[in-house]
Amino acid sequence: MKERIVCFVLLISMIFTVSAYSAVAIGEVSDSATHENDAGTVSGEGVAESGGVSGNSEGDGEHADNGIDAEAEDEVDIIRPASLFGDYAMVPMLAGFVIIFYLLVVRPESKRKKKLAEMQNAVSAGDEIVTIEGIMGKVVTVDGEKVTIETSDENVRIQIAKWSIGSSPTVVPVAKKKSKKAVFVIAGGSAAAVALVLLVVFLLVIPMNEYNQALGYFNNGQYIEALGALEELPLDYRDVNELLPYFTAYASFEREEYKPAAQQFGALSGFRFSDKMRDESNYLLALGLEDDGKLEEALQIFNLLPEYKDSATRAESIESQLSAESDE
Repeated sequence: MKERIVCFVLLISMIFTVSAYSAVAIGEVSDSATHENDAGTVSGEGVAESGGVSGNSEGDGEHADNGIDAEAEDEVDIIRPASLFGDYAMVPMLAGFVIIFYLLVVRPESKRKKKLAEMQNAVSAGDEIVTIEGIMGKVVTVDGEKVTIETSDENVRIQIAKWSIGSSPTVVPVAKKKSKKAVFVIAGGSAAAVALVLLVVFLLVIPMNEYNQALGYFNNGQYIEALGALEELPLDYRDVNELLPYFTAYASFEREEYKPAAQQFGALSGFRFSDKMRDESNYLLALGLEDDGKLEEALQIFNLLPEYKDSATRAESIESQLSAESDE
């Protein structure tokens, strides 16, 4: 019974281990897959130095599909999911298989051999036995490892080795009773194992799954959902405190609130894709201002992005329009 309890506990632990290892595998596949979300990648060789922009418009969303440049589809902002055991996720799983194999195969076989040896050593004259070859008889004498048996009513006697005795319906080895202390130790150990698994589940596995869920939303371009999931976790869990403002900026970008997004990414300059996302937010903000007829504000932003996409060309076009309007 105790072996079954221990095996059950180990199987539960291994299930969580496999889940954690699978999360790593999924992350590795995601790194090599093509990311098709339009808001997750931006291009541009130059990075503007200024994070602040002017203007009151958030853009009308008409140019939101410009979030990706075809020339930069290999630059994907993907965060690898976490693993409960890191690079050694397979070690506890393999150890669990070894322990289960021992408890289900090796230990029962060892106990069977021990009981057989106790029965063989307990054989005495008058006991009926069956050898491992199937010969049945009654024990006449026992001399060390040699046993003489009668196999028929004609008093046919043969001598066999004690180890060849397979079973005996009349020999019952004295069973050792387990002490109360041993019972308490077994029960206490099983309870401690269950408590340990539950502790691992609530303190490690559940937060890790919630953390990976947030990263999964982010890697799929669902930045608002990713931010909501990340906010459910404690700030001191892994790198939540570092990722929270980054996810907040991406959520603003997904809402097409390009001005606050540019400011938020600007405050994170140097962190992951912040510089490129700042420039992309500024660029889309400028496009919205240009469409709204706020040419001076759009020109100011385009001038901050001289090497980003077609900002220089658009700036020249706006300057020409403003010059033509002033001449009129």
